[in-house]
Amino acid sequence: MKLAAAAPLLSQIAARDLYTQAATAIGKDPRQNVYTRLGVNTVINCRGTWTYLSGSLEFPEVRQAQVEAAQHFV
Repeated sequence: MKLAAAAPLLSQIAARDLYTQAATAIGKDPRQNVYTRLGVNTVINCRGTWTYLSGSLEFPEVRQAQVEAAQHFV
């Protein structure tokens, strides 16, 4: 029963290890992306989209950061 309670944690560890191996195989360092450089803790938002938080014109630097960030799983 205790092992079943630990299943989500163990699967997350296994998935992270698999992602690291895959990223290394294609030449990307998963520790060096826009999020880690900015010191952002990444989470998965399961709540939904909140478009009212933004919607203005973006600076080119912001758009470039979005394009770069889209290349990484969070």
